[in-house]
Amino acid sequence: MNRLLDNDNALASFFLVSFNLFSSSSSSSSISANPYSTKSHSSCDLSNVFTLMLHHSYFSPLIMGNEQKKEKLRVCIVVIACVVVSAAAQSASNVTATYHYYNPQKISWDLNAASAYCATWDANRPLAWRRRYGWTAFCGAVGPQDQAACSRCLRVTNSGSGTQATMRIVDKCSNGGLDLDVNVFNKLDKNRNGNARGHLTVRYDFVKCSH
Repeated sequence: MNRLLDNDNALASFFLVSFNLFSSSSSSSSISANPYSTKSHSSCDLSNVFTLMLHHSYFSPLIMGNEQKKEKLRVCIVVIACVVVSAAAQSASNVTATYHYYNPQKISWDLNAASAYCATWDANRPLAWRRRYGWTAFCGAVGPQDQAACSRCLRVTNSGSGTQATMRIVDKCSNGGLDLDVNVFNKLDKNRNGNARGHLTVRYDFVKCSH
């Protein structure tokens, strides 16, 4: 027990407990898009997480009064913070979303017929998978790019109205944001202001696809 962080089993237990603490503390906050930031935009920062850990039943008897082990704990918190923040920071605001006439319902949701970039990897997916979400092309500054973005899901929010829709990335684009299927665009553009301007201003968040 006195060798916290000095052997593999203790280290594995440490990361499991501390990752859960940090994740639960930051899950409801809006985290900086900088993956190297160790602060969130809420009251939960690393000092609060460190305090939680000091009083956690797993850590308290092991590190109390031992400054060297406390310092190791602080270092490990920073590492965990970078991992959690990098995963949680895949979102962006003030993004331009244009529209494209994919109209997948007219082509049986055929990615090859749409000449979609992701067809190489996703064209043979089941029909239910291809039609589960609306389609979009992705070229945002935050998040995976090119093949790594294919099949991922986005929750897109119209910044002006708050209207939301979840869609799947099937293509890439070059406008620095999103190029939505026109049907999805219209669903978000309730007041038709986006249609008049030719684009919407949105926020996107990478989310888990249901399947």
